[in-house]
Amino acid sequence: MKKILMAVAMIVVVAAAFANNKEVTPAVQNAFKTRFPKAMDVEWTVGGSYYKASFASNGTILFAFYNEKAQLIGIMRNISSSQLPISLQGKLAKYDSHYWIADLFEMSNDRGTNYYLTLQDADNKMILKSDCNDWKLLSIKTDE
Repeated sequence: MKKILMAVAMIVVVAAAFANNKEVTPAVQNAFKTRFPKAMDVEWTVGGSYYKASFASNGTILFAFYNEKAQLIGIMRNISSSQLPISLQGKLAKYDSHYWIADLFEMSNDRGTNYYLTLQDADNKMILKSDCNDWKLLSIKTDE
């Protein structure tokens, strides 16, 4: 009896998960194709109120985010620290040298370009943001 109840519970959970799946609307797909006509290997992910296209363009993996009105929210790409503006590279020196870069990406939209950086050591994680002027601390997480 327990096995039957567990099986039914699993079916309900899986069905509920798939019931919330949304398809990418034709408007979003058309907006994407217009903006990125040479995009290759496009894969879509649907979030709560946004659509994310992962794709290749000119040898670079990019991520484009659209809202439900098919408006481009922003374009993101992962970058290496050497791709940061030189002024931002120098301003990273004020953070302890025992941190390593765990994640770094560039986000561009109609308001400009921002950089997001995750610095990490064995016990801590810092998330920083920059609009090309200086780094602003967004959060610190400590493993205890």
